[in-house]
Amino acid sequence: MKPLLLLLSLVVINTTRAQTTDYLASTGGIGPIKIGMSKVAVEKLIGSKIQLPKFAKDANNYDWDTVKCKYKDLEYEVVFSKSYFGNDTTERLGVYQLVCRSPLVKTKSGIAIGDSKIKIFETYDQYRLEYAPDWDKEHFPKRSSVTLYDNESSNVLIFLLENGIVTGFESTIFEGC
Repeated sequence: MKPLLLLLSLVVINTTRAQTTDYLASTGGIGPIKIGMSKVAVEKLIGSKIQLPKFAKDANNYDWDTVKCKYKDLEYEVVFSKSYFGNDTTERLGVYQLVCRSPLVKTKSGIAIGDSKIKIFETYDQYRLEYAPDWDKEHFPKRSSVTLYDNESSNVLIFLLENGIVTGFESTIFEGC
């Protein structure tokens, strides 16, 4: 009986650990989809082809193209752009931005949907943070965001807020001003 319980415990722990890793939000991405990841790699991960309307119409288009896709239980808004990523000198379609509003997602430090703006500032008090109310007059001051800057890359993690409560995560490239 004890060996069976031990085996069952290990399976549960490993399953929980895998799910937790799959649903982490960071400046580098959300879950297994990472900033800079190629369109082909995303398609392989999610197991289906992605149609990009803007790029399909005009191969010379350099705007962003946004699609919705799903990985396991996570629904994403993925923004692709044509550009160079990292040290790669080949122009390609890559992930520029990710948005996810799933309650399954959280940061490594434990910030999750439903947490307060104050908790973000307390958790990341050693990091560069920026608070911004939404400029949209229709939603002001209900909607806002807190941006967490990565000291080692040009990526940021944005906590999307409504009434001071986390409602989603956005991982993106920060190009500065």
